[in-house]
Amino acid sequence: MARPLYVIGDVHGDADRLIRILEAHALVDLSNRTVRFAKRGVVVLFMGDVVDAKSRHGELGDMAFRNTRSDLWIMEFLSVAAKEARAVGSEVVALVGNHELMNVRGELQYVSPYHMTSAAARMRYFAPDGGGTDVLCDLFHTSIVYNGNHYSHAGIPLDATDEQKRFMGKRVTAALIEQAGNPHLESLVAHRDYADGADGASDAAFRAATVCRRHNVKRMVTGHNYTGGQGVVTSFGGRVVYTDAGISRAFTPGNTPKALEIVYDPGDGELVVL
Repeated sequence: MARPLYVIGDVHGDADRLIRILEAHALVDLSNRTVRFAKRGVVVLFMGDVVDAKSRHGELGDMAFRNTRSDLWIMEFLSVAAKEARAVGSEVVALVGNHELMNVRGELQYVSPYHMTSAAARMRYFAPDGGGTDVLCDLFHTSIVYNGNHYSHAGIPLDATDEQKRFMGKRVTAALIEQAGNPHLESLVAHRDYADGADGASDAAFRAATVCRRHNVKRMVTGHNYTGGQGVVTSFGGRVVYTDAGISRAFTPGNTPKALEIVYDPGDGELVVL
């Protein structure tokens, strides 16, 4: 039987809210100033866009990240948490988002001013021999299929090109990082085929069902498309699950962060919003 899966939507550099979620559901214990993975036999999946906390609410919003752990701290935290998880039969994995690719390319306009020590230092971190690249290669994938569900940052494109298909289902490697500027890889993780209003077309739900059937999956679970305070929601006839519920104060300064648990039975999975 598949292990319970905890899905964490786009974190966007908010370490404090991320830790709140993980501790509230007894996934990690940081009480002794160390990282202890506290739950056995589970998978924790990060949906991409772990980095970049530049506020969408201007300078006042940026101040929420003053004197906070940086988004690069989150990257290193994930690396440590993954090692601790393996020790108790659990797993931590992550998906590549468009903001990870932007940092690899040196596009830093969405980095919180309170998380940027210097542009040069950040670019070294995401350089081929930097610590960020090590974390990407250890934990990140372009997409994965788990118990019949497809997980990717933006979802399977409605009309995926051969080039996009070639990048799907890949573990991040040094060779893939070299492709960070490839427009087909960028479009795979940054498209908006399932954005708000996209299902207004009469055939959209049918097309999403067709995509799932072609790729032999029950549904797509995505981040990337912020749900505007609605929490975790579904659309396209239940074929698409949106997990970007605005964890980060960069998007929702006053909201309670939400994540998703999928508790699998032998058949389909039950979706439980946390």
